[in-house]
Amino acid sequence: MVSVRYAPRDAPQIGKGRWTLPLSLLNNEKLLGKITERGIIFQAETTRDWLEQTDRQTANIQTHWEAYKNSIHKLAKEAAKECYHKITSHITVLEKDLRETNNKPDISTNKETQAHKAILSSQLKHLKKKDAKNRKDLMKAKLANYSEQLGGM
Repeated sequence: MVSVRYAPRDAPQIGKGRWTLPLSLLNNEKLLGKITERGIIFQAETTRDWLEQTDRQTANIQTHWEAYKNSIHKLAKEAAKECYHKITSHITVLEKDLRETNNKPDISTNKETQAHKAILSSQLKHLKKKDAKNRKDLMKAKLANYSEQLGGM
């Protein structure tokens, strides 16, 4: 069996050091709202410079674009850290609560305790799957990025 990876000669090469937005943040409405606000500001700055015919040495579209990219990059990194922290802290709280529930003496006889254990286990399983999916998506992005360089990672 032969496998081929098609790459046109004129395709851009992804260089070293590119940061990728975690795919889980694409559904983050708060982050998307902030990015939209920054985009409106960027558009207003470039339109103003074009209408006023500002000197390119002082302000041009490339400098505005760089500032926009840097600002959304910073926002996305902060949102990713916040999301990761929320998931990991919730996992640790659930694990602690599950340990306490398992150590109760009436676990084998009390139906409420057993139901509570089942709910905690289900929530913990869901969060661990979510965390694993985020890590898998990040690894896919890293592999796609670094596979274009000689020597791999």
